[in-house]
Amino acid sequence: MTIDKTDALRELEDLVESFDPYYSFSDDHTVWSKHQEISDRIHAVIKFIDQDNNKEEGIKLYHQLLKKRGYNLN
Repeated sequence: MTIDKTDALRELEDLVESFDPYYSFSDDHTVWSKHQEISDRIHAVIKFIDQDNNKEEGIKLYHQLLKKRGYNLN
């Protein structure tokens, strides 16, 4: 199965919906592990989205989605 950019953008949105960017502060290893896996996948999807250009579309969308959820990491 080939993934296209539209699918990757949709996947990024889904991943960010369930992601806590402050997971690294968790004392619960289960929580940390879950969000580390999500973080790794987010990075892979962003890399895929941005592979054909230098516009950083994936990372910009990631920050927009986090901001929409109330996180401001800039």
